[in-house]
Parts: sequence; C-alpha cells; structure tokens
Amino acid sequence: MNIELKSSAGALSFCEEASYPSEGLVDFSIKCEFDGKYSGLLNREFNCRLYKADVSRLLDCYDSRVAAIVEGESFVPYFYMPLESDFQIGFLAGEAQSTDDGYFFISFMFNLGGKDDESSNVYFGFEAEIDLLDMKKFCNDLASIFCFPKE
Repeated sequence: MNIELKSSAGALSFCEEASYPSEGLVDFSIKCEFDGKYSGLLNREFNCRLYKADVSRLLDCYDSRVAAIVEGESFVPYFYMPLESDFQIGFLAGEAQSTDDGYFFISFMFNLGGKDDESSNVYFGFEAEIDLLDMKKFCNDLASIFCFPKE
C-alpha cells in the first residue's frame, strides 16, 4: 500500500514493505517526489518503522495542532517523532476557518544517523505548506493500516 503526504513542495510516498501485525508495527520505504525546481532534492529512498502507538500519537498531534489553529490560539509548534526516530515532523504555524478548510506548515526531517557510532544524529529535510485535508488523509491512511477507526 502506498500512502502519500502531499505538500506545496510535492509528495512523500510511504510504501509498505513489511507488516508485523502481532508486534503492531509496519516497515515503510519513503520516496520524495518533489515538484519542479524541488525535484532531485533528497533524491533517495529512506526507511522507517512505525508502531501502532506511533500512529496514535501522530493522530493526537494532528488533532491538537488543527484545534489550536481553528481556535486561533497563539502559535506553539508541535513536534512528532516515532519511537525509532527515523524522521520527525514539526507542526508549525497556519490558518484555518474550520477543521476542513485551512493549512499549516510542516517541517519534515529525515534521520540520516551520525557520521560514526559516537556521533549524534544528523537530520535533513524540508519545510512546506500542507492543506489540512491532505494531512488528514495521510493520517487516516496510516491509521487504516493499524485498524484505527477513520474520522
């Protein structure tokens, strides 16, 4: 199954590589499919492992960020990182009229590891605008793999 996270820069395509239902985890490869002048950036395949609890936390982060934007609360970024730390998502500033009409910016960073065993991790990525409905679809598609109810 392919799951896309669409943004103003293009899309990240999460392709399910292996599923371990008894352990509640799924391995994905992630391919950057950027548009126009962004094509060729981060031009490689990344890997990640997501646990059911990771996806539950992602849904909570998304819901919290959207609620804060709709309510017009002062800007406080939300950050999400799965257990394996393969990537991180920063939920940044945005505007919304409702939970289905608006946008916010995300920072998506891939963990490329350290230069050696004693080094800290190095992250590379991008920041782009994302439509609320596109992020909701991404979250719901991930949730369906782990049999969460869709909203």
